[in-house]
Amino acid sequence: MSSALSRFSHSRLVPSIPLALVLLASAGAASADTGSTTYNGCENVASGVVRLLPNHLPAPYNGCITAGNPILQSAPSLLEVPITWNQAGQQGLRGLPGPQGVAGPAGPQGPQGGVGETGAAGSPGTPGSGAVVQPVGAGDPNCPSGGAKITDGAGNTSFACNGAPGAKGDPGSSLSSVASLAGSACNAANGSAGAVSEVVSSTNVISLVCVPGATSAVACPHMDGLGDVYSDCSNPAGTPGVISTFNRTMAEEARAAFLHSDVCAINLCSYSAGATGCVNSHGTIDANSAIWVSVHLNSSTDFYAETWQFGALMAGYVHTSELNPADDVECAVAGDPTWN
Repeated sequence: MSSALSRFSHSRLVPSIPLALVLLASAGAASADTGSTTYNGCENVASGVVRLLPNHLPAPYNGCITAGNPILQSAPSLLEVPITWNQAGQQGLRGLPGPQGVAGPAGPQGPQGGVGETGAAGSPGTPGSGAVVQPVGAGDPNCPSGGAKITDGAGNTSFACNGAPGAKGDPGSSLSSVASLAGSACNAANGSAGAVSEVVSSTNVISLVCVPGATSAVACPHMDGLGDVYSDCSNPAGTPGVISTFNRTMAEEARAAFLHSDVCAINLCSYSAGATGCVNSHGTIDANSAIWVSVHLNSSTDFYAETWQFGALMAGYVHTSELNPADDVECAVAGDPTWN
């Protein structure tokens, strides 16, 4: 390049060719360095052309060609001075406000906020005034038969008065005898209508029994020991424990009364007509001493037996025992209910 400059040292156009190459190379170097805020460069004194530093040009173009550089002897138009400037200029004047922008769409609903802290307790309220109740004696003009005077918190007064005594009722009819109640209408425990029967035991205990379905007193009534009444005018009421006052006919009549009871209305009751024995407390059979009925509970596999004993030691007693189909029925024991 020095030989080229020598040949055209007298021309003002020739030096501009290598200078242009320098500027292009310098501009490439400057465009690659955009991260600095302060720039360094070289300004050509003759043309005012500026090139950036640093660059990758060969010497002497990798720095400013200042006075004293030997190249100036052959190309004085390459004389430069170092310069420095900032990337950012001075802040300009504040611009005018722009027009109002169009409202944007509504944003999605935010998540549920947390539970707030418990507020402070309020101050106690003013105590209220309750009602005052005062008794009022008979003869008061507001309550001739007595009662109560009530005054509320606002001072309003009202009265709650007793009713006036009712007129004296007619005298009731006197009871001439217990037997006079026999045949009176009654309602049985199951709610069905019936009639009262008087039953007198062998020990002179009188019982009044409501017989369901009856419209009059049962003639010559006897008790089956389970709350049911049967009629037998051929045999007087038996005395429990006295064998001679009981017989099989009476036991069968007692069983028949039970078969018409509410128990057998809802469960399956059955018996063997020829069976007359039971197993006593000693494990032996008392033959010809008792009759019984088996009760099969509804909707189950359970059985139990009711036994009316008319012979042996426990004549006049009725016994309830658990029963399996293959078991023998048990005889009555002390403490069992009695029948007559």
